[in-house]
Amino acid sequence: MAFSLNSGAMVGLLALGLTACGSAGIDPGEEATSDSEEFRLRRVKYLALGDSIAFGFNPLVATPGVPTAYRGYPDVIGTIIPHSVTNAGCPGETSASLLSAAAPDNGCRNWKAVYSLHADYETTQIAFAQSYIAANPDTKYVSINVGANDLILLQKKCAGNVVCIQTGLPAVLGAYAQNLGATYTLLRAAGFTGKFVALTTYAVDYGDPLSVGALTALNNVMAQVTTAFGGVVADGFGTFQFFANKEGGDSCAAGLLIKLPDGSCDIHPSQKGRDILAVSVVAAAVR
Repeated sequence: MAFSLNSGAMVGLLALGLTACGSAGIDPGEEATSDSEEFRLRRVKYLALGDSIAFGFNPLVATPGVPTAYRGYPDVIGTIIPHSVTNAGCPGETSASLLSAAAPDNGCRNWKAVYSLHADYETTQIAFAQSYIAANPDTKYVSINVGANDLILLQKKCAGNVVCIQTGLPAVLGAYAQNLGATYTLLRAAGFTGKFVALTTYAVDYGDPLSVGALTALNNVMAQVTTAFGGVVADGFGTFQFFANKEGGDSCAAGLLIKLPDGSCDIHPSQKGRDILAVSVVAAAVR
C-alpha cells in the first residue's frame, strides 16, 4: 500500500463507534430536529483524501471499472454522517503525486487512465480538493491517509536491501513532511477552515522491526505536521495493533486484511479492518 492504544482506550473507542457499527450512536431512521446534534452531523461535509486505503481497493473485485464496487473507510463514515462524504482517494497515490502530475506514484495515474475513482477527476488530487473546497467552503472535515506508497517506492528502489532502505529513509521522510505541509497549506489557502484528520498507516506484521520502524517514523512525521496545522491524528496504526497483538502481531491472522483464495492476505483492509479505521477517524474528528 500501506501508531499506540491501551486496552482501556480501545474499549472506549469501540463504545463510541461500533456499538451500532456504522451509526456512531445516530439512528439514521430517527427524525431529528434542526437544533439537534444528529441533524448537525447529518449536514456535515467531509472530504477524504488519500491512497488505496481511502479508495477501498480490493483485489477480489470482479468489476474494477465500477467505483461503487470498492468501499473504503470514508464510505463507512458516510453511513455515520449520511450523504456527506466525497472520497477522492486514488490507488497508488504518493504524497508527491497528490500534489504534482510529474511526481512518482505507485499506480494512481495508471488507474485513472483506465478506471474511474469515487470522485472522478483527471487532475491531481490536490487540484480536485482545492476545487471542492472552493465550491464547498463549509466543509467541516478533511481526512487524509497517504505515505505508505512513499515507503513502497523506496523499497522498490532499494530492491528490498535493508541498508539502502535505512539510508534512504531520512530523505523520504523529509520530502513527506514537505508534501504533507504543502497539502495542508494549499487547502487552507483554498478556504478550508475545518479540521484536518490524518490517519496513520497500519502494519501488516507488527513483529517485523524494519517495517514497523519505518511506519512509526512516517506516522510520527504525519502527527507532527498535522498537529502543527491544528489537525488531529486518527490512530490507524495503534488500533490495528490492538487487534493484531491477539494473534502475535499478525494483521492477517487477526482478520484485518483481505483474505485471498490461497489463504494468504492482501495488504488492504478487510471489512473488519476498514470499519476499525472508520471508527478511528470519527473518534479523532469529534474529540
